[in-house]
Amino acid sequence: MVYGADLVHPGLLSTKAQLDFIKEKVSKGEQPWTAAYNKLRNGNPEKRNPNFRATISGTSNHGPMDEMTLDGSNAYACALIWYISGDKKYADHAIKLLNAWTGFQKHDNWLFLSWAVPQFLNAAEIMAHVNGSGWTAPDIQKFTGMVRQKWLPAMQNKTWVNNAMHSTIEGQIATAIFLDDKEELKRAVGRWSEWTRGYFYLKEDGNQPILVGRAELQKHWGKGPFYDGQCMETCRDLNHARLGGASVIYSAEMAYNQGIDVWKQEQKRMGAFAELHSGWLLGDDKVPGNICGGDKVWCAGGVSWSSKRGHPPDCGGAVWEMVLNHVQVRLGNPLPKTQKMAVKHRPGVEISKRNKKFETLTHADLPMEKLTSISPIVQHRSWAYGEGANLHINANHFPVQVQVFDILGNRVYNTVAIQQGSLSLHNLKLGVYSVRFEGPELKLSQLLFLP
Repeated sequence: MVYGADLVHPGLLSTKAQLDFIKEKVSKGEQPWTAAYNKLRNGNPEKRNPNFRATISGTSNHGPMDEMTLDGSNAYACALIWYISGDKKYADHAIKLLNAWTGFQKHDNWLFLSWAVPQFLNAAEIMAHVNGSGWTAPDIQKFTGMVRQKWLPAMQNKTWVNNAMHSTIEGQIATAIFLDDKEELKRAVGRWSEWTRGYFYLKEDGNQPILVGRAELQKHWGKGPFYDGQCMETCRDLNHARLGGASVIYSAEMAYNQGIDVWKQEQKRMGAFAELHSGWLLGDDKVPGNICGGDKVWCAGGVSWSSKRGHPPDCGGAVWEMVLNHVQVRLGNPLPKTQKMAVKHRPGVEISKRNKKFETLTHADLPMEKLTSISPIVQHRSWAYGEGANLHINANHFPVQVQVFDILGNRVYNTVAIQQGSLSLHNLKLGVYSVRFEGPELKLSQLLFLP
């Protein structure tokens, strides 16, 4: 996608075509979608009373902070159930929960807020952009104004790192799409591209993780040796690793639905993360004895979890349907451990006070949609073999005008004419690029991206 194209609505975690796919599966009673839908509906989200507070004070006031996220999660559940069933009471209740928070003013803990914002906005995208929801234009306008003035600035926060950084990036991407703000989306995807490389480790990075230019990040990784798919927070505990990993994945899926294929850029990292941790959570793989400098990995397999706080989190598993669906189903790269864990813990739907979404319902075996394209021809390619890749373009009709854009829509190379049959662009940085070709009766004989 080159920025300037219209954004897709609804277009956070689900487009209209994807919602129709889910609706059809449930109408036919097919699994695992029907079981997920029934579980969500049996949770009675339409009975949730709004727990609005204009100001949530304190950084550890978990009660009110959790209630806000639960309101958002219930609103999202109601929006999905309404779309699938057509039962208006769910639409009415989703709107009730959304309108209740129009008067929001302040939240002292932006990490908790970053869990709540995407929940609300996944609901709002459906209710604002699907005909017949009943959400009135004045109410949508009030809610949108609050999102722009109160939520967006908080999601731009760059103070923390680890899972907190990725939660705010998820919130920033969701907010940008809801506000139909292409420039904000560009900035948010830029943050995602920068920080994802520094959150998941691959052996090809070398002996140390990528520190994104910040040496202080080393303390979050702990001691080596490091393993393919290890997360910045693996040596902290797997609960926080799952929080951060989920937000990375949700952000990638939202960007993909807007035609920005960051999956191609980092599918190897995200797939390795899911496979490594799935093996441990299933108990099928032994946690290496030398990982984290020989310390324990808390809440992994048969290793007991401990904390000074004395409140062990739920580390029973995870249902990473989105990464499973994109890497294995869409792209054809097997993730057997991730699939085994997803099947074991399906249906992965629950009202959440954190960042969990209803993945089994919305993303199990979801078919691939074509990315937004630019006339006349756009090709997307990526590589993950380190810095300094070369782009070689061969064409058989001349002259051919070539424009190369990076993932943020910045023109990497100005318009260039191929006169002698090929164009080589050297030492491009790791990333996803879009290449636009224009010429008389244009035909491409070859397009290669070489490390």
